[in-house]
Amino acid sequence: MEVEERARAEAGLRGARDELEARVRERTEDLRTLIEASPLAIIALDTEGKVRTWNRAATAMLGWTEHEVLGQSYPIVPDDETRLKRKDGTLIDVVLSVAPLLGADGRPRGTIAVITDVTERKRLERDLRQSQKMEAVGRLAGGIAHDFNNLLTVIIGRGESVLGSLERSDPARWDVELMLATAERAATLTRQLLAFSRRQVLQPKVLALHEMVGNVVPMLRRLIGEDIEIHTVAGAASGRVRVDPAQIEQVIMNLAVNARDAMPQGGVLMITTTTADVTDVQARRLGGIQSGRWAILSVSDTGAGMDEETRVRVFEPFFTTKPLGQGTGLGLSMVYGIVEQHGGTITVESAPGRGTTFRIYLPRVDDAAAETETTERADPTALGTETILLVEDEDEVRELVARMLQRSGYTVLVAADPRTALELSGRHTGPIHLLLTDVVMPEMSGRELRDRLSALRPETKIVYMSGYTDEALGRHGVLEPDVVLLQEPFRFAELADRIREVLDA
Repeated sequence: MEVEERARAEAGLRGARDELEARVRERTEDLRTLIEASPLAIIALDTEGKVRTWNRAATAMLGWTEHEVLGQSYPIVPDDETRLKRKDGTLIDVVLSVAPLLGADGRPRGTIAVITDVTERKRLERDLRQSQKMEAVGRLAGGIAHDFNNLLTVIIGRGESVLGSLERSDPARWDVELMLATAERAATLTRQLLAFSRRQVLQPKVLALHEMVGNVVPMLRRLIGEDIEIHTVAGAASGRVRVDPAQIEQVIMNLAVNARDAMPQGGVLMITTTTADVTDVQARRLGGIQSGRWAILSVSDTGAGMDEETRVRVFEPFFTTKPLGQGTGLGLSMVYGIVEQHGGTITVESAPGRGTTFRIYLPRVDDAAAETETTERADPTALGTETILLVEDEDEVRELVARMLQRSGYTVLVAADPRTALELSGRHTGPIHLLLTDVVMPEMSGRELRDRLSALRPETKIVYMSGYTDEALGRHGVLEPDVVLLQEPFRFAELADRIREVLDA
């Protein structure tokens, strides 16, 4: 009887042990499944720092496979407490949670780490801060650009008038020419403010990217000096892009000037054009652009390079490493804004002593041929006899432009606001060949004035003039195809040229 009871007890213990082991195996399997299914990297190390657990998310995040690391020393090289270096050498931003692994006796038998990749979140935060800075300065730039460019238009116009009345031997010519040159520099500063805040007016054309590079290189050779070699690899395979050529040329020239400053003892400037098929993953890393085929413009130098702290700030407005008085800190901000406004993105790679590479990604277009100008350039000195309705709410600008047009032979109907312009149109019995109007005005915009005047005089052509349009003539600063804009400040020759070009079209 005693033997039977002992046997039953042992059988019960075996059953309980088997059930417990089964439950442990089940829980272990559940835990293994949970670890493998986790979107977070989970890594367990023993007390000697060798890898005991390495889930699929760790492989996806860090690059090493489970077979490469199990039983081996921990392979990750930390860049600092918040960044890790992947197998391919790239750095990622992480949030790291670490806890001890305890044995049954309560003693440590290793550690377990849960790693969250926050690279994308950090990038979005940086992009948001950059966007907020640009938006703030953009609002400021837009607010002052209209009035400031009106003032510069008057300064340049009056300066040209005075200059034209002086003999070549007159010593006052030097002062007037310096005044005009200074006004042009002031206009450039305003354009930079508008460009980096993505409020610059764009007049895009479909162009071959490699041809554009070929056209700008001769200018670069004169700009950066003989001690810097310029190498280009610009192949037709880069395809066509829809860009404002003047703006993209400005981007290339700004990057070239930066490269020159980074190579005071001389060096090599390399400009290349190519294409790339951007995957969904790459598109997210590049700032959320669309995946697909992109044209790439790269500008590299063999200069001093930048440390990481400088590299992440290069596109910030007013950030500069140059001495006081030698830079505005707007050059690269302007580059960033122009590229973004074209629907592209820009990256920068650099390290101290290893030079710098900027890569500009621009959307490719499928147009088989580049757009070409269909009208010939007019002679800026040509006179006219047509009637022009001039509408400008700034007194000094209105008086100056009216005088310019009258000196060229035009009959000018002058209005200080759109309502007066419509009244003049109603009273005028002859034709009005062209409406020359400001864009941003009280009560009614230049676009609204055109719509109302066109209903009465459909034959009247139109030229807008403005230093800042506030997207009144197109979305995201890109002019609509039928819009002709004369950007302030302008010289008399530009005004005469554009007027004749439109009238003769």
